[in-house]
Amino acid sequence: MKKTSTDSRAALSRSKWFLVVPVLIGALAIASWICFEYFSSMSPRVEPKQSSVKEAPAVDSFELAWDDASPYGLSGLSNSQEDIFEAYVTWHNKVVQGACSNSKTPVLLFFSTAGFGDSTQALFAAFNAAVQTGRLFFADWPSTMDALREPPFLWRWQQGAANCNVNRSSPRVMVVEGHLWTGHPLIQQKPFKFEHLRLREGFLDQRLIQPSAPVQSLVDRTLRKLQKHPSGSPRPFIGLQIRTGAADKQSHFDPNTDDGIPHWARFLSPGDERFFIEKAKEIISTRYKNHEDVKIFAMSDSPKVLNVLRREFGDRLVTLKGSVIHSAQRKYQDPSRRDQDQNGLFKVFVDWFVFCHADSAVITHHSLYGSSAARRVDRAPHKDEFGPFVVRIADSQCGTPNHKSC
Repeated sequence: MKKTSTDSRAALSRSKWFLVVPVLIGALAIASWICFEYFSSMSPRVEPKQSSVKEAPAVDSFELAWDDASPYGLSGLSNSQEDIFEAYVTWHNKVVQGACSNSKTPVLLFFSTAGFGDSTQALFAAFNAAVQTGRLFFADWPSTMDALREPPFLWRWQQGAANCNVNRSSPRVMVVEGHLWTGHPLIQQKPFKFEHLRLREGFLDQRLIQPSAPVQSLVDRTLRKLQKHPSGSPRPFIGLQIRTGAADKQSHFDPNTDDGIPHWARFLSPGDERFFIEKAKEIISTRYKNHEDVKIFAMSDSPKVLNVLRREFGDRLVTLKGSVIHSAQRKYQDPSRRDQDQNGLFKVFVDWFVFCHADSAVITHHSLYGSSAARRVDRAPHKDEFGPFVVRIADSQCGTPNHKSC
């Protein structure tokens, strides 16, 4: 009997634990939840990390400024490029110079974030988006716009923002940054409804990218040296654009490379200028009869490369004096260099506009600065029986580690 009593007490004790343990677990869970909620409310809320790339809003989120049937007063689908451009300019000026501050007309702001070649490409795409969706177009590109002739409409952002009483964060303003890349909103955008209003890149190049009066004066002076033969007859010249990446090391110096040029900015390897020299000599001997008359205009971001060219070509070579900086540099790192850097930036654009007049061109592969000038060489009306001729030279080490791919 005693054993039975002991067994009963043990069984009762175990049954109590079976009841108590779940209750304790439940109580602990509730207490943990209360503590979590309390301390969460006391701690600052951490927002999810946002992408560094600001997506432009979809074009359909803005109200169009004109009737679907006849945008800008144009009717039909057969309007010329000039008709479309003039109609847009007239509409743009009327809105901006009128009661723009009280208008609901949407605005497209182009903001340059790259060099000249990359930015012109993005500029044309942004302007086309504005034309095709009924937006006022403005550009925030001061370092370059100062070297360009004003188009027939107000396009400077500072003036446009004041006239229309808007800023970058205003609901009616859509910001489009350049340069273009595969994930860029304008690349991802499906065709616009008014696709027939698209203006060709070559057309916009001639309308929006023209030299200011001071730049044109220097361009004309340089062209006289290149094109005017002592006899008075015009002569051809070859353009060499040799971009090494040296201009980028001013703001992105890399102590881990031999010359300070960061790997991502390298376009050519040391010594690659010899390929440009060989190609220039080949063009002279095969395309032009009077070899001694042909001049060579060279632009490069490397003083060392220009010295090599001077030793090779002597008086045949024409270059512009001055320092070179990357045209994407919006702020000057060293205030003491401000005047020198401004002159260097001015030289960048004089170089480019002179290069556009070349009869033949040898440019650096992957450099949109050279490619954008070569577009004009390709389109230029040449009297030369051979016509325009453009050659691209790639990095001799391309495809190897730390070099751009071919």
